[in-house]
Formats: sequence, C-alpha cells, structure tokens
Amino acid sequence: MEIKSKEGYEVMEKKIDNKQGFTLIEVVVGIALLGIIIISFMPVFSNSFKGITNSGKKSNALYSSQEGIEKKLHGGTDINSTDTPKRITIKFSGAEFDVNGKAILTEIPFGNNGNKTIVKSFKPD
Repeated sequence: MEIKSKEGYEVMEKKIDNKQGFTLIEVVVGIALLGIIIISFMPVFSNSFKGITNSGKKSNALYSSQEGIEKKLHGGTDINSTDTPKRITIKFSGAEFDVNGKAILTEIPFGNNGNKTIVKSFKPD
C-alpha cells in the first residue's frame, strides 16, 4: 500500500501481522550476543571475588597477629609469637634514654601464595 506524505514523497507502509514469534536465527543470535556480554564481564567478577576473599583472609590473619601480641604483652603464651630481649634508645630534646625490654614479633601466614602478616611491638621492662 502506498501512501503519499505531506511533502509528496511516497511512503511504503508495511503492516506487520506476524504472530509466530521469533525465528530460530533471531533466538540463536540473541543468545550468542548475551553469551558474549556475560563472558566479557566474567573476569571482572572473578577478580573481584578473589580480591574480596584475599582481603578477608588478610584481615583474619591480622586479627590473629594482634591477638598474639596482646597475649605476649599480658604474660600469656602464643605459638606464633616470639619475644627477644632488646634495648632501644630514645632521643628527646637532646637527651638520650636507654630502655630495656622485649621485642615481640608475630607472623601469621594467609592465602596460598606464601603471604603473611607481620606485627611487631616493644614491651619495656
């Protein structure tokens, strides 16, 4: 059916009366495009998940290190902490003060890459 527009151009009007749905090719192309989009975002989600789990492991290791330091500071024992005698010198306003005490070191491994948290502290005698 041809209809003339106001400007005098012929316009073809096609009445769409197709009630059968999508063709097989349209469905396959749509699924392929959706698959490409999903695959392109997979590395983003995968790396984000790895980062979140690694941060959680690091936080847990840090809390365990802090707990070990606190146990050693209050006279307890911790298998992940070592304490060694140490002397530090403090310089203040031209004067020097020697302080004897113990250096406390806690190392807690986390993850599968050999990463570890190290927390150091000094306890004066």
